[in-house]
Amino acid sequence: MVADDPDLVLHVGDYIYDVTRGGGVRAHETQRLPMTLADYRARHALYRSDPALQAAHESLTFALIPDNHDALEQDSDDPAQRRRRAAAWQAYGEFLPLRRRARRGSDWLPIHRSVDIGRLARLYLMDTRQVRRDEFACASSSDPAFGLGVYQRACEELANPTRSMLGKVQEQWLAHDLATSPAVWNALVSTVLVSPLALRNGADAYVYPASWSGYPQDRRRLLATLRRLGVANPVALSGDLHSTLVAQVVERAGDDPRRSLLPEFLGTSISSLWPEPLADPIRSALSANPHVLHYDPAHRGYLLCHFTAASLTVETRLLSTALQPGGVMRTGERFAVLAGNPAIHRL
Repeated sequence: MVADDPDLVLHVGDYIYDVTRGGGVRAHETQRLPMTLADYRARHALYRSDPALQAAHESLTFALIPDNHDALEQDSDDPAQRRRRAAAWQAYGEFLPLRRRARRGSDWLPIHRSVDIGRLARLYLMDTRQVRRDEFACASSSDPAFGLGVYQRACEELANPTRSMLGKVQEQWLAHDLATSPAVWNALVSTVLVSPLALRNGADAYVYPASWSGYPQDRRRLLATLRRLGVANPVALSGDLHSTLVAQVVERAGDDPRRSLLPEFLGTSISSLWPEPLADPIRSALSANPHVLHYDPAHRGYLLCHFTAASLTVETRLLSTALQPGGVMRTGERFAVLAGNPAIHRL
């Protein structure tokens, strides 16, 4: 990444892992979850001992938003969990280049903001974790063996209008900044997949509730806002799936991708693996999701995005291995979106 020399690195969550992942990519100092400030400081210090990561921070400008493994998966009324989140936020601010940090002892971190790159692009860094509730609303009626329990049956509770991932304050901020944007490109930076993803477990319809599919009312309002305001060249830049995924964002899986309002480019993980029980349900359901144009769970790496007034080009930068030093980086797929048309073109 340092050799590619990007003007800006967008890191969209899970800078650290609170859990110990399988696959041996990074051995944590303990198997137990971090709970205290000392625990989170030790976890960040471990990650920052990596010479390649040190070089990246020495050379490159970062804009970061946290996801579930940086702190908590969702909001909580449990005092112990709120103290844990306060510890996570303090360590996050101590180790990472943030403009606004949580006050010492506070369990609230100011996250959402807009970043203007002249009049070329406006980046909307969204907070998808601190407000969300009931991510696991459908867990009790789901098969825990399907996708390691990460995917859940699409139950009626998902349509509850009181469920929200962004919250009213953030939705109002987003609508205001979209309405006043002078930028050629308007990039929605999300820690999780915006596009719907229809999965099947036998005869049952399943979704990935950690993504916007778990909060369909939020996604409908977002798309309605983009349409109502006539936002210039919206694009979603996302993460979380430890895979590369390229899609035309539609309201419902199965909708004609030619009616998409915006493209989505979801970057893979830098080092963490994506186990086959999580990859196979998505791969097996691609025929039911024609808006998903590309899915690659096998490689680690990142996306290299190039904005101009005329186009956005995106390269998938793929590492031959993340299991030991010396992996070789290459460009895999290349895509382009022309200003004024949301259609994704494969180059």
